[in-house]
Amino acid sequence: MRQKFFVIRLVFRYYSSDFLKVLNQGKLNLYRIMTICVGNICRSPLAEILFKHYLSDRADQFQISSAGISALVDHQAADYSILLAKENGLDLSHHRAKQLTADMIAHADLLLVMETRQQEKILECSPQSTGKIMLLGKWDKFEIPDPYRKPKQAFIDAYHLIDRGVNSWIEKL
Repeated sequence: MRQKFFVIRLVFRYYSSDFLKVLNQGKLNLYRIMTICVGNICRSPLAEILFKHYLSDRADQFQISSAGISALVDHQAADYSILLAKENGLDLSHHRAKQLTADMIAHADLLLVMETRQQEKILECSPQSTGKIMLLGKWDKFEIPDPYRKPKQAFIDAYHLIDRGVNSWIEKL
């Protein structure tokens, strides 16, 4: 009995208070993924909803969210993003853009960006998050160009790349 108590004390000393909060909430196995783009109205909401769709059978294991480096806070998703989601059986109508914060960065386990410059921008603010910021297109080595204020075809092309990136990541999760 004495040994068990000693081990428990060591474990509690080792882990941060954040870990204990998570443990107390019963969310120890919850993996937090955040998709990030510039405005949080075109690409990252699509990535978020695709992750949620593809991981729906494991929803209790993941918390998926999205944000923007220069978000158009409280704006709905871009019209073409909403349309493409709808055409693929998904609903983005309730999405509202959120600004990426230091707290969001700290609490995410994996930050998936669309372009290398977004990764660099986040690292400027949060150098300690180096190992958890990756390109959505990392496994197939591609970036996803911003379709903002471009024709529908740019959104279609972005959607296909996002879907490909999400599927590549799901194989690794």
